[in-house]
Amino acid sequence: MRRNHERWQLVQAACNILCSERFPRFRTQEGKLDFHKAYEALRQSPEKVSDQMPLRKDFSPEAVEAQIAQDVSYLFDQVRPTSAGDDSPLATLRAVGLLR
Repeated sequence: MRRNHERWQLVQAACNILCSERFPRFRTQEGKLDFHKAYEALRQSPEKVSDQMPLRKDFSPEAVEAQIAQDVSYLFDQVRPTSAGDDSPLATLRAVGLLR
């Protein structure tokens, strides 16, 4: 795994991977998690603090990298929803100070 990710990106990717496993019914046809539906589900049924599964989960570098790529794309769409599509998500997010 590349070492140039922000710590928050790794934590976010892990959370999204866990949510995707917890709420498989909220995956799109492409297999991506519908964040809005998962967020609402979490609001209605928060995780139990005593749940050990997240602590025991073995995250593969490939899964984390793939999730970070999805998260970068999602964040870019939130920051630049009307982008013409020719902007680089990484370059744009770096330019606005969200990534280094």
